[in-house]
Amino acid sequence: MVMNDLEVLAQLEGLSYPVSKQDLIAEAEAREGSQHFIESLQVVDQERFPDHESVAAALQTGPRL
Repeated sequence: MVMNDLEVLAQLEGLSYPVSKQDLIAEAEAREGSQHFIESLQVVDQERFPDHESVAAALQTGPRL
């Protein structure tokens, strides 16, 4: 599930970094983020994100198979 940078930015506006994958998922759920966004986060391999750009990059590439 690939998301573009603008979709990611809209879902993460105002979030403090760095953030763990689990905290990012919890925050997305608390903000009632889109199901597509939450499912996309759940399958990425990266466990920690230093900034918004790293989240966007992980969602662009998807999980490693």
